[in-house]
Amino acid sequence: MSNLSFIANTLYNMHGVPKPFTEIQRMLCDKNNKIWNRGKYCAYFSGYNGYGVPTKPGGPVLWERVWEEGKLLGWVLTTKGHKYVTVTCNS
Repeated sequence: MSNLSFIANTLYNMHGVPKPFTEIQRMLCDKNNKIWNRGKYCAYFSGYNGYGVPTKPGGPVLWERVWEEGKLLGWVLTTKGHKYVTVTCNS
């Protein structure tokens, strides 16, 4: 499963409840047998690499931030992100 599909499936299975970036980041590291660090996989959420160059689709296109009273709650899947969902929803 691609990283994009992994993120989309993770968010889809949250049933619209925002998922914090760090949790998704750590899950991706576990999936790919990588050691977690602060910047790992952030391009999937910003859409840019560390040099400001567009890289991977993601960011506000496939998932978006959810804020409440100025506090970031996490990320949810957008309509465009649904095309990356490959599994059925967990009950």
